[in-house]
Amino acid sequence: MNVWALKCSSCGAEENSIILKKETIPVRGENIETESKVRICKCGEELFDEVLDSENLNKAYEEYRKRHHILKPDDIKEIREKYGLSQRTLGKVLGWGEITIHRYESGAIPDPSHHKILKLLDDPQIVKTLVAEAKELIPKATFQRIMDKINVAIEEKNADDFFNKFEAKFKYVQVTIESGYKQFDLKKFCHIVLFFAQNVQQLWLTKLNKLMFYTDFTYFKEYTVSLSGVKYLKFEHGPVPEEYETLLWVLQDAGYIRKVPDIAGQYNGMVVEALAEFDRDLFTQNEIEVMESVLTKYGRQLQVL
Repeated sequence: MNVWALKCSSCGAEENSIILKKETIPVRGENIETESKVRICKCGEELFDEVLDSENLNKAYEEYRKRHHILKPDDIKEIREKYGLSQRTLGKVLGWGEITIHRYESGAIPDPSHHKILKLLDDPQIVKTLVAEAKELIPKATFQRIMDKINVAIEEKNADDFFNKFEAKFKYVQVTIESGYKQFDLKKFCHIVLFFAQNVQQLWLTKLNKLMFYTDFTYFKEYTVSLSGVKYLKFEHGPVPEEYETLLWVLQDAGYIRKVPDIAGQYNGMVVEALAEFDRDLFTQNEIEVMESVLTKYGRQLQVL
């Protein structure tokens, strides 16, 4: 029971509690059913609680946003901050005023025309055009700082677009025994590389290829399906992923890894270094366990030659 000091207008009692109650709250002319929190007196009278009322309204707004695919306040803030824009500057760029941006980031639902524009801001090229058009309204130093951030966002988007296009190339490749009866998964391949790059000191390219093979081979042996779905070719120093040079170039271009020339005694080669964090959530527990077992068994034992 959640007791709060609030006097009931009917019986004068201050003892009350919070219950859950199904309510219908109108949002933009649409009735939204929610399970609201309501403060109720021990006599049964419902009490007005401004905090709970606001919480219930926000819950209805959230359901409305979900139904109509409307950006959340945090989404709008994240887009704005990605380009280094203050609420005031974004208001100037869009011609809306600072208070409008503040309202939307505080929970108000954007009207349809404003929402269309806000969604377009996810494209840095569009933002660059809008900021350039508003150049005279923005202090010179601020303008240059914003344009620098926009240019970085454009480069990152181009890299992501290329990564996605390269990934789409494999969607219609036939699944066979050579691919371990699995459609090639570029994201998983990428994060398997990151897993070993973050856990193996001085990860030579030759060593990475072997670790990748042992990971897919071990997983196939245990579960009759490959982990990454990549095909392997037989090379002089052992199996390598098909098109591995292109695959690693894509990962490097997208900012996940970098290849660095290195020397170990008489051996010259490339060392793979991680530039992004390994995403554990992409994998099942069984997949993680296989990767960790390969790391433990072969991570420090495999020779680079």
